[in-house]
Amino acid sequence: MKDKKIRSRILVLAALIAFFAINASATGPSVSFTTFLAGSNQDQAKAVAVDSAGNTYVAGFTASSNFPVASAAISSLQGSYDAFLTKLSPSGAILFSTYWGGSGTDAATGIAVDSTGVYITGYTNSLNFPGQRRGAPANGQFHVFVSKFSLTGQEIYSLVFGGSSQDEANAIAVDSLQQAYITGYTYSSDFPELVSTSTYHGGEEAFVAKISNGYLIDSAYVGGSSSDWANGIAVDSNGSVYITGGTASVDFPHTMPVTISAGTNTFVTKLNPVLSIEYSNVMGGGWNYGIAIRADTIHTYVTGFVGPNTYFPISVGAFQTARPSPSGYGTFVAELDSTYGERVYSSYLGGSNGSTVPTAIAVQGGNVYVAGNTSSTSFPGAPAITPNPTAGWVVKLAPQLNGLNYTTFLGASINGIAVDLRRLVFYSTQSNVEIYTAGYRFTGSTAYQSQDAFAVKLVEPSSAPILK
Repeated sequence: MKDKKIRSRILVLAALIAFFAINASATGPSVSFTTFLAGSNQDQAKAVAVDSAGNTYVAGFTASSNFPVASAAISSLQGSYDAFLTKLSPSGAILFSTYWGGSGTDAATGIAVDSTGVYITGYTNSLNFPGQRRGAPANGQFHVFVSKFSLTGQEIYSLVFGGSSQDEANAIAVDSLQQAYITGYTYSSDFPELVSTSTYHGGEEAFVAKISNGYLIDSAYVGGSSSDWANGIAVDSNGSVYITGGTASVDFPHTMPVTISAGTNTFVTKLNPVLSIEYSNVMGGGWNYGIAIRADTIHTYVTGFVGPNTYFPISVGAFQTARPSPSGYGTFVAELDSTYGERVYSSYLGGSNGSTVPTAIAVQGGNVYVAGNTSSTSFPGAPAITPNPTAGWVVKLAPQLNGLNYTTFLGASINGIAVDLRRLVFYSTQSNVEIYTAGYRFTGSTAYQSQDAFAVKLVEPSSAPILK
C-alpha cells in the first residue's frame, strides 16, 4: 500500500535483503523467535502488542491472497488490501490469524490488548467493512475503524466512524475500563460526537476519539488553523490521554510559554477523560514531529524525528547533545512532566551521516527503549555490521537520557539491510525482559510486492537487571 503522505514515506528505509540477522553488543538482547507472516504479495506489520501470558499480537495489512490464516474470522482476501490480525504463542507459533476488511482498501495501524481482548484500529474505504457505522463514512474516502476481538480471535465489536471527508487513525490505547482511545487526523468538519469545547479550524486536524463497548461516546479536534496530525497515543491509570504528532499551526493550542516557529513542530497534548485539554506543549524548530508516546501519571516519554538543518531543544548532560547528520533526518527522545507538560530531559539519537528515524518507544524501570531505522554508518553503539544501506535498530537508553546501554541492529548480511520496526512492547519475567517488535523486510527484490511482515522476540541477558 503506497503511503499517502510524504511525512510517512521517510519512515520507510528500504533495500534488498537476502536474509534476516541480528547483531548486538555483549549486553544486548538475543533473538528468541522470528516469525514471518507473508504471502506472495505485499505484507506489512504495523503494530504489535503482548498479553500477560507472553502471547504476541500483530496487526497490519496484506495484499496477499495466500496470507497465512488459522482459526480465521475471515479466511480469504476481501479487497485490494485487507487488514490482518495474528496471534503468536510465546514461542512464535501462529495461534490464530485472520484477514479483516471489506471489498475496498483496509489497513490496521494500531493495536492494544488487555485481559478482555485485543483491539485494532486503522482506516478503511470499504462500504461493507464488518460492523456498525457512525457519522458519515460513506463517500469512498478513508475512515476510521476500531475492532475488538476475544483473545481467541472472535469478533466482539467493530465500528467504522468519521465525517464527510478523509479520516485516518494512527494509534490506539486502552484504559482500565476497557475504553479505547484512537488518534490520527481528519479533514472532516462534521466529525461525529464532538465534545462542546472542540472546534474545527479547517484543513487537516488531529483528533482523539473515545470508544466504549463498541460505541463512539466522545471525540475532539486538537489543532490550529493549519495542518495538524497525531501519530501516537497513551493513557494513564487516571484515564488521562496523551497524544503526540506534528503541527504547522502557529496558533496550535498550548499551555506552556512558547513562540511557535514556522514550519512543522512537535506537540505533546494531555487531555482529561472527557477530552478537554489539560496541557499542551509545542517544541522544536523548523521541521520535526512526534512519532510515538508512552505515559504514566508522573512521566511522559516521546520520540520523533528532526528534519535536515532543523533542531530540537536538548537538555544539559544528555547522551547526545550534537545534532545528528545535518543533511539527513535525526531522532529525538524526550521526557516530560505528566502534570504540567514541562520538558525534563531530552537527547538526540543518530549518526553523523545518513538518516535515523524512530518508529516506537517503550519504558521499563526508568530505562527508555526506542526502535527505528537508520542509514548511518556511525550510529551510536553500533555493532560490527553497519547499514548497507539501512538497518532497523533497538536502543536502550539510561534514565534521564544521559547514557546508552546498548544498540541492537535487526537486518541482514552486508549485501543489504531493511527492516521497518513499527511498534515496541515488553513483557517482564522474573529473570529477564522480553522485547517484541514487528515490521517488514524485502525478499527477492525491492518491489513493494516483495515486502514480508515479521515479528521478532528479543530477550535481554538473564544477568541484566530486572526491570519493573
